[in-house]
Amino acid sequence: GLPAFEGGVAPISADAFVRRIMRYAGCSACCLVVGILYLERLKRRVNSVCLTSNNFQRLFLTAVMEAAKCLDDRYYSNKHWAEVGGIPLAELNSLELEFLFRTGFDLKVTREEYDTYAIAMLSGADAVANSEKADGMNKTPSYTDISQAATSF
Repeated sequence: GLPAFEGGVAPISADAFVRRIMRYAGCSACCLVVGILYLERLKRRVNSVCLTSNNFQRLFLTAVMEAAKCLDDRYYSNKHWAEVGGIPLAELNSLELEFLFRTGFDLKVTREEYDTYAIAMLSGADAVANSEKADGMNKTPSYTDISQAATSF
C-alpha cells in the first residue's frame, strides 16, 4: 500500500470530492481524465494500491494536481490545491513527491491514451474495455461518470 496517502475516513463522499475539485481547483476538465490515467499507472507499479475511503481524496487530489501541472498553461499553487483538498500544505508537498517517485515520474500521456480514457469515462463507451493495452495489462471497464471511474479500483 501507500501509507503516506492513508488518512481518516473522508468527511465527504468520493462523488462530492470530485465535484469539489471540478468546481474549485481551477484546472481543465482533461486533468480529471489524466488524473485517473495516472492512478491506473500507479496501480500497475504498486499492485497493493486499492482506493479506499481512507486514501481516495489524497490520491485523487495529488493525481489531478500533477495532471494540471503537466497539461494546463496556468495552474494554481500547491497551497491552493491543499486548501481545495482540505489538507495541510506540507502534507500535500510530501504526497506529491511520494506520488512522483511511485509513478516513476511517468507523466507523459499520448493523445491516443487520453482519447481512449476520455471516451470511456465521459461518454460511457466501452472503448477501453474493448481495446487491449499495448503493455498487456488487464482491460479497464468503461464509466459513465468520472466519480464512478475515480472510485472503481
